[in-house]
Amino acid sequence: MLYIERQPSRRSVALLVTLTVLLYLFALPFLELRSSDEALYAAFARDMLSGGNLFKTHLQGVPVNAFPLYSWMIALCSGFQSPTVFTVRLPSVLALVGLATLCGLTAKRIHSPFAGAIAASMALTSVVSFRLGSRAQAELLHALLINGAWTTLFFCGQVRKKWYLAWGGALALVFLAVLAVGAKALFFFYFPLFFMGVPFRMTNRMQAPPHVFMAAAFTAVVILWLCMVPDQPFFSWNTVFTTSRSDEGLLRQFILFPLKCLIYMLPWSVFTWAPFCQALRRFESDSPACSYFRTIIISIGLLVWLLPGTSPLLLFSVFGPLCILVGVHFEIILRRHQHIFIKAVRILSWICLACTILSLFFWTAVATGHIVIDDFPLSVTIFCCAFLIFSLIIIWTQLLFCRRLRSFRTSILWSIAGFRILSITMVYTLSGWADGCRKLHGQTLATLCHPVPGMTSPPATAIRLQDMDQAPEVVYLHSPLFYSTETFYMGKRIIHISNPIKDLPEDEPTVYVLSSRTPAVPSRSWEPVSLQVDMNQRLEVNITTNHITTGNHRALLFISRVPGAAGEDAVPAPLQLFRGTLRTATPTQGIPLP
Repeated sequence: MLYIERQPSRRSVALLVTLTVLLYLFALPFLELRSSDEALYAAFARDMLSGGNLFKTHLQGVPVNAFPLYSWMIALCSGFQSPTVFTVRLPSVLALVGLATLCGLTAKRIHSPFAGAIAASMALTSVVSFRLGSRAQAELLHALLINGAWTTLFFCGQVRKKWYLAWGGALALVFLAVLAVGAKALFFFYFPLFFMGVPFRMTNRMQAPPHVFMAAAFTAVVILWLCMVPDQPFFSWNTVFTTSRSDEGLLRQFILFPLKCLIYMLPWSVFTWAPFCQALRRFESDSPACSYFRTIIISIGLLVWLLPGTSPLLLFSVFGPLCILVGVHFEIILRRHQHIFIKAVRILSWICLACTILSLFFWTAVATGHIVIDDFPLSVTIFCCAFLIFSLIIIWTQLLFCRRLRSFRTSILWSIAGFRILSITMVYTLSGWADGCRKLHGQTLATLCHPVPGMTSPPATAIRLQDMDQAPEVVYLHSPLFYSTETFYMGKRIIHISNPIKDLPEDEPTVYVLSSRTPAVPSRSWEPVSLQVDMNQRLEVNITTNHITTGNHRALLFISRVPGAAGEDAVPAPLQLFRGTLRTATPTQGIPLP
């Protein structure tokens, strides 16, 4: 007898929405911002809101070439206030939820509600989704907008035959994608269309009046945008930061590239062969739609695979079509091999249960003082214990000892949720504490935390930046580097200056300057108001056993952060916050007469 899954209900939709909140929103604040992109996006958004120029991107007051769409999303999610770590990463989660919704609705339309539920679940719970969805990534906006363009072109053009609407809507979404990642979006949209065969004939469609007219309008809008906003980038390599490239050899990349793709798509990678199996195509209820999305995947997938130095993350733009096709073919695969998949989910559930119990023991020991993590927030410890207890209850009641049979779709979602909670409570929290040296530097300069001994020099009496009599809104940075991550955690607007004498305002009675030494501005009296921090100093985790803490309490483990050993070529980069007050002019100062 074939195994038949129940069709999704409102409860299933509520479960998916609940898991989305649990699996993403709780993970956003733990890891510090990356300097390569996240901190830059945050700095762009802060300068947009402070300077009033929403179109031209600035980094600490300096104009830079960067795409503005993600920074606009940060400003919107922040309520047009100063961004936080949560609001910097929130647009990625919203883009991922939008992509999952698009995949679900598309799979539901071309096959069934069950296919839509699987497509949305895969888009939300794959490894690559967790990796990109917890970070500020413009690639997520690109994937959402490009998939929206492909879907609009198919349903409005190929299905409804409204080609003006199809090309107009698709190119409008492509223009937004250009504002996110540049001309790469235009290439990704058009490249697979040249490989569309019968019945699409896209090469002929692109020569027809609807496309010619809309393409001309698109070109005019792009040119107008580039003319209205001076120095606006169009090509990706003109931006202030670029995507990291792989340094692997050509043969090594050719072999490892597919394996990395399968790892990124776990646990759904075991189903990704089905859309390309010739024997299963007769079960497709909408063959043209499946052929359309299959051509997109194959053309872009082969191109990225064969190009040297590319990363599998560049294929995220075709992740949406793959989720749709997996959802279409999932039911027939499950009917034939359900006994294997259900047994695998049960084994994974027992493994997740054991790991959750061990993690709960660890955090309970931290809460009771048997394991001491130096300078670790008690609130995070309580959060981890509560989250793990919730996961333990869910795994026990919903997967292992439930009274009624759960559907495979529900079971695998709960199992994924259990492993995701383990990742948040063990990896994200501990990594955010151990690797948060840039965050620690910024908070030390603003005197918002207790610094790690050995990382600072104590020549100054530190004063909290927010507790000063005249709390500054602007801090000036005199340094050849921008320190975008460190300065973000100071919570102030940063303006980069190259010459304090010329660039500092002359009429402000008090200014605050981040500098490696006392600013050489004789018109002001200067005093250090923060500790001196070596910005190149990094942290290492040190674990000792049978450590005696305060009150003669003996801890089984004492985990602390210590300054890492400096390399032979390491050059110290000291930075300190100085307060400059205008001197009062007196007759003895020798002011020249006219």
